Amino acid sequence: MADAAAPAGSSGPSPAETPRSSMGPATGGPMAEAELAKFYTHVGRLAECEMRVLAEDWTFLGEVNAMHAARFSELCSDADHVLRAVGDVKAKIAELPEYFKLIDDLDGSLAALEAAAVKLDQYSRALEKRFASQ
Repeated sequence: MADAAAPAGSSGPSPAETPRSSMGPATGGPMAEAELAKFYTHVGRLAECEMRVLAEDWTFLGEVNAMHAARFSELCSDADHVLRAVGDVKAKIAELPEYFKLIDDLDGSLAALEAAAVKLDQYSRALEKRFASQ
């Protein structure tokens, strides 16, 4: 009957006809159960380690995210201070034309005063010559 169950071209008994004790560890004997238990233990430890590493990665990423959020907050605050300072400088620059006009007015007055001083000096010399010649 073994010949009828064996596929054509095969030269041995089929796995269904082979006794369990001669089958080896991968086919279901007591040794196979121990090996499977050991395998599942190792796979479980591997999965546990992978999950632990993944959790540590996420913890690290959370810390980095918090650190970046704090730094971005500082940068935002610094940018606000710079923006206010630039606004103050723009306001002061807007006031400068008034002072430039005052300086121009003073410069014009000074030029007129110098011209008057030159005329007064010429007049006083002319008077001095007139009285000196008399």
